[in-house]
Amino acid sequence: MKNGHPDPNPPPPQTELWNKTRWTQIHGAAKDGFPVMDTDARAFDGDFFRAWTIAGYVVIRKNIVIDAFNAVHMFNEASADRVQAYCKNVLIEDNWFVRIRDNAVEPENDAFNWTVRHNKFVDCHMPFSFETVSSGHFYVFGNLGWNANTPGPPKDDHATGQLFKFPDTREVSGPHYVFNNTWLTRIAVAKKKRFAGFYHFNNAIALREPNGAPAVDPPNVFGSQWASPDKANLGREELIASEEKRFTKRWDALKIEFDGDNIEHPNFPAAYRGASYPLVQIHGEGS
Repeated sequence: MKNGHPDPNPPPPQTELWNKTRWTQIHGAAKDGFPVMDTDARAFDGDFFRAWTIAGYVVIRKNIVIDAFNAVHMFNEASADRVQAYCKNVLIEDNWFVRIRDNAVEPENDAFNWTVRHNKFVDCHMPFSFETVSSGHFYVFGNLGWNANTPGPPKDDHATGQLFKFPDTREVSGPHYVFNNTWLTRIAVAKKKRFAGFYHFNNAIALREPNGAPAVDPPNVFGSQWASPDKANLGREELIASEEKRFTKRWDALKIEFDGDNIEHPNFPAAYRGASYPLVQIHGEGS
């Protein structure tokens, strides 16, 4: 109790998935230096809803998903000339996603026409993984999220998270609109790599400590190396390497816009604009 009222952010229970097991013990890959070990906990690597190459037409509504590795996870492994017939027309609305150790919403490979609206995201490591090959016509709006607790045991390398996980390269098959969402968090918006056809409008993001106070030394909105210059004429591999610790700056070519947002960070917007992130009008600027 606090001041006679229930604590709105009680400490999470001491569970094996949430804070006793390293992320790499659950999902680490051999190619990244984490082969399967006898001490691993791979059985936790599951989803509330998983689908493999289904047509789509899925509605996920009014569920409470607590202590899962992923929540909604859909794959599309159709042939290249058939991918747009699958993993489409998905509606995710009015759910609570609580203590999701990896991703709450994760379309894999190729996905089309998804709406994610009016959900609550509580202590989700990465609410959205959009590490797709191609995708389009996504609408993410009216969601509320907050991060009061950090997952994993001490010194877990996969505990900081970000709002959006993006791929190295991708094909755009339509726009992705993210608007009118509210976040109270200590995680970056997009700390590395790139995405195409991404429109981030009128979102409110407050970087706060668990007690609600402004974050001390908050993570940078666009990654730790946000100030590094974007060099022209880079080869493919050089370009990928240059965006490994910061979000891309090639917004015009990729059709990326951030417009009308209110992000509580000392570098927003002036320092980011000075580092060649072409932010459009932010909340409170102009008429």
